[in-house]
Amino acid sequence: MACFIKKNVAAFIWFVAWIFLLPFILPSFDTQSNVYANLIFYVGLLLLVFWGQRQLFSRDEVQSLKERHTWLAIFFTILGLALAFGLATALIILFPNASTGLGHLKCHDAFSLAAFAISTIIMPPLAEELFFRKSLIILNQSKKILFITALISIILFGLEHSLSILGFIEGALIGIVLSFSYIHTKNIIIPVTAHFIVNLLVNGYCVVSAAVVLLR
Repeated sequence: MACFIKKNVAAFIWFVAWIFLLPFILPSFDTQSNVYANLIFYVGLLLLVFWGQRQLFSRDEVQSLKERHTWLAIFFTILGLALAFGLATALIILFPNASTGLGHLKCHDAFSLAAFAISTIIMPPLAEELFFRKSLIILNQSKKILFITALISIILFGLEHSLSILGFIEGALIGIVLSFSYIHTKNIIIPVTAHFIVNLLVNGYCVVSAAVVLLR
């Protein structure tokens, strides 16, 4: 447990400070719509995770991308994410007056668009999966510890996405799918890849659309 705390304490402090403290310290600094703030958060989180673990992926995890069963697991994880998004959308329709608390990142030029692309497509699958799944979920001990750490992971992941109830539920639903994928396969490269593909499909369209507008 001491090793678990040691490798996660810096990343956890960064997470808590950015999500909970910064909005109160600098209320005019809107981290929900500032694309550069979003990028800084993910870069910082990823660096601190690497500092705690000294390794992002094992050689076996990377090599597993050559295996058919790995991509089958990635496919089913993507299906699970689609279901989670569907359930979240249904809740939003059922409660149209409830706020999700989710911000909208704004792009004004080529630099902010690049920051948007990096911080919504590339960085979240890496930083979020390596912290919320690989760092926080303990696989090799008792089922009780596995359940507790997975629950903590899901709750923190939900809070990272939004502090409102509806937004938290949406984030938690996605976290459940990604956590189950990691626990079931014991291979972090699977939720990372599934997360990346979904982000690429969803946010890639936004990047292309914004680029077309900027070019005009």
